[in-house]
Amino acid sequence: MRERKSMSLSMKAARNVCFIGFIAFFLSVGQFASCAVASDDDAALKTELMAALASMKSKYEQLQFNIRCSLEDSSSGDGISGERRRKTEREFARNEDCFIAIREAENSKGVLTNILKCSNGSYAFAIDRSTNSPTLVYLERLGVDSAIDERAADQKKNEFDAPINDVCGYMILGELLPELFSNPNFSLKKLAKREVLGKAMVEIEFEYNGYDAEHNDKYQLTDGKIVLDPTNDWVVASANWVFESSTDGMKNKITEQRQYNLGREGCPIASKSITKVESLNKDRRYVTENNWTIEWKRQEVPKEEFFLTFYGLPEPQFDRSFLEKWSWWLIGGIVFLATGCWLTMRRSTK
Repeated sequence: MRERKSMSLSMKAARNVCFIGFIAFFLSVGQFASCAVASDDDAALKTELMAALASMKSKYEQLQFNIRCSLEDSSSGDGISGERRRKTEREFARNEDCFIAIREAENSKGVLTNILKCSNGSYAFAIDRSTNSPTLVYLERLGVDSAIDERAADQKKNEFDAPINDVCGYMILGELLPELFSNPNFSLKKLAKREVLGKAMVEIEFEYNGYDAEHNDKYQLTDGKIVLDPTNDWVVASANWVFESSTDGMKNKITEQRQYNLGREGCPIASKSITKVESLNKDRRYVTENNWTIEWKRQEVPKEEFFLTFYGLPEPQFDRSFLEKWSWWLIGGIVFLATGCWLTMRRSTK
């Protein structure tokens, strides 16, 4: 009797184990199937994204534009007396490797200033147009002195690239999207489709380990998200991340929002861009916000506008080296000398 009872109990236990095993197998198969489908979707989406990024760099390099921007920035918080607001008018033009950046703002004395900075591949210059008589602030020849070229590159980065990063849909984190995604410091954590305000978007979760050579600062970007609009040439619709410095412990949350309604199909320039920086440090709380309102002026910008003569100033006559000045005279002299020697030798043989 006792043996029969124990057999009955063991059979029940075996049935329970089989049932649990079947359920576990069923759930694992279902989970594997769902993962397989998700990974297939991710792979297809990633392939579509990479194809879009492959052509994005050439599109940007061929892009010409002339835009006018109103920038209103505000700041408030610890160490800031009240709320500060400042408005600046900016204008940018681009044609291949030529760029113009114009800044209009009041100086410390309340006088309106207008400074134009330009680079055309041959030389870089700045003009003060605050008065009726434009004056040349600086003029530097490019391609001769590496120090000058480096300084001109920094000017372009600060005066043109940095603000364009905030208004161009092909750019985020100071880089073109294809360059960012190929950067070894950038880690793509997740790629998924999302619906934002009834519109199909693509959301990218990322992390980034960076180094600021100018300030010798290592930093990390975490909890990062970039939302792209595949219906509008994959431009950046929004982004947010947490910035944390390894050097001084500064920690900020950064949020970007962009709108595109300039009425130009396939145009990556936003009509409205907002960047908000919120401090997460307990010992110092502050918030800064940059509001860009962009007006489209022209699609094509003639190359003539990137040279001094367009602004009523003479073209530069840079000092040339000895070889540059006298090379043709030297070549001519050598030719005449060789010809004379040949004629002399010919006469002597007769």
